[in-house]
Amino acid sequence: MMWNQFSWKAALATVTLAGVVTFHSFADEIHPPPASRTLDKDDGPGTPFMHAKLAATHQIVDGLAFEDFSRIERGADELLRMTELASWKVRRDPVYMHYSADFESTSLRLRKAARARSIEKATFAYMHLTVSCTACHQHVRNVVQMDPAPDATAQPTGQTVFR
Repeated sequence: MMWNQFSWKAALATVTLAGVVTFHSFADEIHPPPASRTLDKDDGPGTPFMHAKLAATHQIVDGLAFEDFSRIERGADELLRMTELASWKVRRDPVYMHYSADFESTSLRLRKAARARSIEKATFAYMHLTVSCTACHQHVRNVVQMDPAPDATAQPTGQTVFR
């Protein structure tokens, strides 16, 4: 009984995810993106890195839609490789660091689910990853980017420096 209930919920989550992917594919056909995208002058330095993350997550969504576990695993591996790059840990903000650790552990869970060939666990891990990414990006846009990055040569507030 409990397995049937879990399977039913996992199937519903998979169908919902597939519906979202299908809707976006259909919407893209109606309003296709430009043939090639160049970086605008307003795009920040993290934009190519963000596009690489999106390409890896797109590979995961494709894998989920077609139950291609090797594709899911490759996407998760790519995300994990990105977390090891210096450009990943550019902020020392504690909330950002929490999201970063959550991203890494969820990517590990996603890879483990792909290796176990569990579409339900992979789907739930991907959904968690998406929610976590959205929350982190909101935090970075609304909190981190509002505060200027601390200058490494600046003295802490409240101290007078005599030269």
